[in-house]
Amino acid sequence: MTCKSIKAIAALGILIATMVWPWASADAQERSPSVSVDVSQLDAQTYERLDALNLEKKVILRLVQEGFAVVAARERPYIRVVYRGGSTLRIEVESGVSKRTREVHLSVASDLAALHLEVAQKTVALVRQMPRKAASRPTETPSTQRATPAPAVGTPVVGTPAVRTPAVRTLAPVPRAAGNHPLTLDAVVGLVTRGKIDPLVGLNVSYAFHRSIGAAATFGFVPASSAEIDVFEGQVQLGVYWAALVGESWRLLLGVSAGVQVHCFSLSRESLSNESLPNESGTRVDPLVTSPLTLTRRLWKRFEVGIRLAPGLSGESREHTRNGVQLWQRSGLRLEASVQLSWRP
Repeated sequence: MTCKSIKAIAALGILIATMVWPWASADAQERSPSVSVDVSQLDAQTYERLDALNLEKKVILRLVQEGFAVVAARERPYIRVVYRGGSTLRIEVESGVSKRTREVHLSVASDLAALHLEVAQKTVALVRQMPRKAASRPTETPSTQRATPAPAVGTPVVGTPAVRTPAVRTLAPVPRAAGNHPLTLDAVVGLVTRGKIDPLVGLNVSYAFHRSIGAAATFGFVPASSAEIDVFEGQVQLGVYWAALVGESWRLLLGVSAGVQVHCFSLSRESLSNESLPNESGTRVDPLVTSPLTLTRRLWKRFEVGIRLAPGLSGESREHTRNGVQLWQRSGLRLEASVQLSWRP
């Protein structure tokens, strides 16, 4: 396996990720239940006391982070969240087949930020309990037709009486909210240290099977040449991760990944100019295991920015020598530090 073939494999991996994206997007749209949030049923005093506009924004943000498609009430969502209030705030969550309620006590000395957090958490908990169905409701069809009485004996039949049939009403699919998607694409730029520091660029593709569990594929490229030897390394890993919300806009992800690191090397032109050093090149493959820790912050609907630390081990130390002179050396222990920009459809 040559360095050219490694680069071709990396390009093929990016192409496969691009081809899988539309399929995963369509699958996610079918699985995302739509939700609307309504604070208009609060009386004027409670609306002002709760700062209902900011409460609505925080609830919507939390629902989006949990993987729900938040839409306007006029879009006929599958789940409706309605707030009603007086001395207590009543949270009503209903769909066509189920309804659940919770109450939050409103004290005079309530801290507004803490109250908003409590309401958002209880709202999300109620929405999670609702039966999950596709984003669009099923077509409503009549189960029976109204029977037409037969004419009395001796009554002349003028014509065939019309049968009254209820109209069939079909609800259109609810559009998915932007950025509410289990598939994420990360562009990564950073450094990797293995006794010496080398640049690192990469591409991560992750898919969330649940709000806190997912899988990820990682493609990384490390140019690590020196004056005496040209070195290019590529790494491919598959892994799983666990995610948790930290506050309203932050996510913490802890994962474990395993794969291979491909080490391609050849003597540089400067070394080849020395006739005493014969031409030499080759490829080595080592196992690679890392445990990435990532902290991300949502910037906008579709974008997140994050920092990533990934300690790991890539087999034994790698060293190149010539005539007793060390040309290149890296340890098997490694630490990646990078920043990433994430995008969701």
